[in-house]
Amino acid sequence: MSKIFDPENRFPAALSDGDRPSGGHAPDSLRTGQDPGMPTRDEIEAKSAAIDAKLSATEARIEASMSSMRTSFAEHTAAINHALTKMQGDVSAIQVELKHMPTTWTMITTMGGFSAAVVGVILGVMSFAADRFDGGFAMGSGLSAPFEAIRAENRQLVAEQAARIDALDRKLDVLLDAVRHNQASQHP
Repeated sequence: MSKIFDPENRFPAALSDGDRPSGGHAPDSLRTGQDPGMPTRDEIEAKSAAIDAKLSATEARIEASMSSMRTSFAEHTAAINHALTKMQGDVSAIQVELKHMPTTWTMITTMGGFSAAVVGVILGVMSFAADRFDGGFAMGSGLSAPFEAIRAENRQLVAEQAARIDALDRKLDVLLDAVRHNQASQHP
């Protein structure tokens, strides 16, 4: 038994072996229209024409959509090609500007030379400072002997002055004692 597609369920669900078409002809019940539940050939052809019309309309809509998509694709492709052409022009302009720039190797060697010069100047300044510092120590050790002699002489002078001040102090004490004693003897 073979199944037949019928969305409105107007055809029988299956054809019996006796109703099976032979030689490409419809069964007798379809040709004569004797079965009241069976559609006539005109109804079938009308439905077939309606389905063909729907298919043609669907194909036309699909073709219109495809045409619209092709047009949109062509517009987008043209816009992309325009943008690419503009970018290529920009890249060419950048390349022309970069031709005047020094190469990476030139920049690296320049930076290396500059760094070596800076390090050399720093080392030179440090060497000069170390030499002056060393000279200062050497001079200081040579000058310390005369300063020690001056210090010793100053210590001696300070000691002598301290001794004189003590002697004057004692003399003043004797004088003051004499003056007090004299005043005490005058006032009984």
